[in-house]
Amino acid sequence: EEFLLCKANERRMDRDRLKYTLQRVRRRLSVLLAVNQNGIREGSIIEIKVTTAEGESFDSNLKITADDMDMIGQLKNMSFNK
Repeated sequence: EEFLLCKANERRMDRDRLKYTLQRVRRRLSVLLAVNQNGIREGSIIEIKVTTAEGESFDSNLKITADDMDMIGQLKNMSFNK
């Protein structure tokens, strides 16, 4: 019985972890989709900056290509509400 309770708890934790991860992905995708709806197009430049926990920074500029636009279009057509 204790074994079954442990397994049920593990499944619940896995489900909660997956739900949290999907929520984080949705938030990030929603930003990209909002930008896309408001004018991002081929040739646009996206600036990315990452700061580590230690304070070290990395940044880059990404110029949007036709392939990037295709990927964004595919993401827009995906349903994450299933």
